[in-house]
Amino acid sequence: MDLNKPAETLAMGQRIVPFDYNRGTRLPWWFKMGCRLVLPDFGVLGRFAHLFASGAHDDTDIDRLIDLFDTKFNQYSGTRNRRPGSYLELGPGDTIARALVAAANGVDRIWLVDAGNYARRDMRHYHAVAADLTARGFSVPDLSNCHRLDDILRACRATYLTGGLASLRQLADQSVDMIVSEAVLEHLPRGELGSFLNEFRRLLTPDGLALHGIDLDDHLDGGLNHLKFSAETWERSRIRKSGFYTNRLSHSQLCAMAGATGLEVSEFYRLCWPGPRLPRGDLHSSLAGWTDQDLEICSFGLVLSPPGSIPQDGQPSFDDNPS
Repeated sequence: MDLNKPAETLAMGQRIVPFDYNRGTRLPWWFKMGCRLVLPDFGVLGRFAHLFASGAHDDTDIDRLIDLFDTKFNQYSGTRNRRPGSYLELGPGDTIARALVAAANGVDRIWLVDAGNYARRDMRHYHAVAADLTARGFSVPDLSNCHRLDDILRACRATYLTGGLASLRQLADQSVDMIVSEAVLEHLPRGELGSFLNEFRRLLTPDGLALHGIDLDDHLDGGLNHLKFSAETWERSRIRKSGFYTNRLSHSQLCAMAGATGLEVSEFYRLCWPGPRLPRGDLHSSLAGWTDQDLEICSFGLVLSPPGSIPQDGQPSFDDNPS
């Protein structure tokens, strides 16, 4: 990675996307919701539940693994003018391969933290990632004697922790330069998000950054249909255990919660619909506090940093009205 290259993400700014952005399969959202709730109970059919989500991403796609790391790495190195020495990814999902990507970029200490042991064990996947990185000119850890996940982790100086919030609490204060996640924070239980944010504050080094990509759509139809339900309905166990559950915190609420921890809050990108994605009359009455801007923001990149660690002229600004 070229540390003299300007931070690309600082120039990303705001982009308007069409209303059908990330819609996925062209089926009614309520049909997708029903299928996601029912199919897992039917054995083999449950494997097809992902077909009824909005534009679902493949966590094991090699280009996506590398490119998403690059985006956040460039943000860090462009802001701090150095490589991060330590890296933590929250919610790596189906793969620990980003440990390989981080190690290939010279990161010395790596943690991958999830709520369970979800990482695939097919060594061909990890060797394919290593081959792709080598082809791109990176110096990749030697995997010739790696036959298990533990071998991969050891080669990358990485630790895989699967206790979620409890795992974060095991790590030392001010021990992480760069904390990242992609489409994770919106899935954390509403009542636990504040605790995760407090852990980010505790774990960040004085010049550390936490960089989080957050999708605010309903994860079914690329819209905001999940805002039609009461909290009592949405927080039921059946939905909480589904793959499309989100905590339904708005852009302004998420930023306010992060700021309340004492962290400084900025953004490194924002995707917006051309206007409110859901008519205000369709909002459940308990969500009346959502602003028009909240209803227009599709996704954004949240940057959290210790107070005073980023010059104000180094932070991107966005118009209040995305349109």
